[in-house]
Amino acid sequence: MLNLLVAGTFNVPNADVNGLHDFVARLAEEIVAQGHTLLNGCMNEFDRTLAEAADRALEAHSAPDRERRVRGYVLAGHQPVHRCGTIIRSRLSDWDLDKEALYVPEQVAQADAVLLVGGGDGTYRAANWARICRKPLLPVTMFGGAAGPVFECEIEAFELSYADRVDRARYEELNSISADWRQLARIVVALAEQLSVPRNVAVLMSYASDPALDDVYETICTVCTHFKYRARRVEEDNTLGRIVPAIMKQIEQSAFVVCDLTGLRHNVFYEFGYAEGLHKHVVLSARDGTPLPFDIHDHPTLFWNGMTQFRADLTDKIRLIAREHGRG
Repeated sequence: MLNLLVAGTFNVPNADVNGLHDFVARLAEEIVAQGHTLLNGCMNEFDRTLAEAADRALEAHSAPDRERRVRGYVLAGHQPVHRCGTIIRSRLSDWDLDKEALYVPEQVAQADAVLLVGGGDGTYRAANWARICRKPLLPVTMFGGAAGPVFECEIEAFELSYADRVDRARYEELNSISADWRQLARIVVALAEQLSVPRNVAVLMSYASDPALDDVYETICTVCTHFKYRARRVEEDNTLGRIVPAIMKQIEQSAFVVCDLTGLRHNVFYEFGYAEGLHKHVVLSARDGTPLPFDIHDHPTLFWNGMTQFRADLTDKIRLIAREHGRG
């Protein structure tokens, strides 16, 4: 589940204030309904509306982790505007960049994505901190304010920033003029889920010349494509540098990993261990009859002797991961 920071203000010239209040409440409800944690600044009426809406929704569903699902950070020297969830005193007294050291605001550092609604100068600061920390930005332009110019900057940089995770048309839905606030909230949260997870899938397997392994790789690619992921294995002819660092980088930047242990290659076990160390989802497979070592024998493994059943089994596995990522 994700940590989602929502930043903004109701003080937006010529905005539909009632609609803005209503949308912010629907957005908070949708965030917690999908199992995510709401982060906010605990500083203004906008933050209070968000936190109270999320808290009411959690209370209505008797959420056992209610206190942890709304987390607010109040600047040093200020009083919190609400008492919902967990309130933490920030080490910062403001978000300016004139400090001796670069201290990232806690809620930005912890956020998987930063959502902007309306807003003014403070919202520009939130956007720029998100850029410094390379966090996905989701500016909702419907209500004007800082979110509009931020959206223009982000769509201009779309190919560099987001094209590996979502389609441009999907990102442009942040510029929607829909007045169905609940539906717009669903769109924004679903997009945050997709932007928080890469599209790429790292495939780890033997490089041995074997038609059966070629079929396995093709099947992995086909199933991943069905769920809008891009499966790829690093090979000498598709990387410019050394192959081992390229594989490590691919694992780090992947949404999850598919690892085929056929042939029991030492390098594949090393790469598998690296992925596990990064807490990546790893789907294991192997040719039927492969004698797995004792230390991974209890790891769920898809054993294959033909592609029809392997494709079905792999689809079931990846579907579960895709649902977690908002792609199911």
